[in-house]
Amino acid sequence: RDESENEQGEEEEITRQYEICKKLAKKLQTEKDDLEIKVATLEQKVRLEHNERRYDLNKLDVEKMYWSERISQTEERIENAKLWLRRCRGLDIDEMRSPEEVDEIFQK
Repeated sequence: RDESENEQGEEEEITRQYEICKKLAKKLQTEKDDLEIKVATLEQKVRLEHNERRYDLNKLDVEKMYWSERISQTEERIENAKLWLRRCRGLDIDEMRSPEEVDEIFQK
């Protein structure tokens, strides 16, 4: 009888320990799932912000190219105007441009 009671007591203790471990495993699994959701959410946020920054950077690159082109055109017009002024002052009278050529230069 004592042996039977001891075995039954051991089985109950094992069952009780098993239930405790089972609850703990379930709790840990829930925590793990919650953390995986948080990580996935953060990854998505980082990807979105990265894409936004990339879009901003591309937009700025396009704007930079536009203004670089405008600066080049303006520099060319300034050089043409300097040439025109020198010719108008008589320095290059033989090569003076016609009014149509001058108008064409300033319409660029």
